[in-house]
Amino acid sequence: LSAPNFLFVLQSEAMGGEFHSCWQGVDISGAGVTALVLTLVCVLFYGIGIGTPQWAVNNDLSPSVEMGLFKYCSSTCQRYTDDFFNGKPSNLNLVTRTEVSVTFGIMAAVVCVATLATVMYSLGRRGFQENVRTAAGALFFASFCGMVSMAVFLDIIRELGSGYGMGYSLALLITAWVLNFFCALLLLVDSRNISYLDPEAAIRKGAAGMI
Repeated sequence: LSAPNFLFVLQSEAMGGEFHSCWQGVDISGAGVTALVLTLVCVLFYGIGIGTPQWAVNNDLSPSVEMGLFKYCSSTCQRYTDDFFNGKPSNLNLVTRTEVSVTFGIMAAVVCVATLATVMYSLGRRGFQENVRTAAGALFFASFCGMVSMAVFLDIIRELGSGYGMGYSLALLITAWVLNFFCALLLLVDSRNISYLDPEAAIRKGAAGMI
């Protein structure tokens, strides 16, 4: 078979130049493999982004301020309160809003993991085409969750005013949800693979490539 396809065949046998098969495998294309690899990268980016304290930074203040999803650090690190921030009264509702960002960020990561597990488990099984389409829909949802997480925190940065900018943690989350969207499109392309639409044609094509 020609790269980058990986053909999983449970049973096939050649008799008189014809293939008589109980073929139940999948021929996952390069688009599908790329989507799975990039989805794994998304999981890493979501994990690092959520766990690191650089969602917003202000280097104009002395000492500088770094904001994560669970705490902010200036001269010391403190947990958020809804009515107080960095030594001053505040009505930013930081506890509630950061919890929303955390929730949607974690949801995006969990959906990515579930998608990877579903696709890998489905390899070589009947109904794989529908599972790939479902996985694509799941990654679109993961992308949406990442967008919500981003939007909530960007609104916090906007309300904090001049001097505050996006940190690398938020940049990783943005990269992750953009990749999620791209991966979903790749899986939709992969769902059109000839192996899912016409297994016998896929076997004949693979056999011709081996001659």
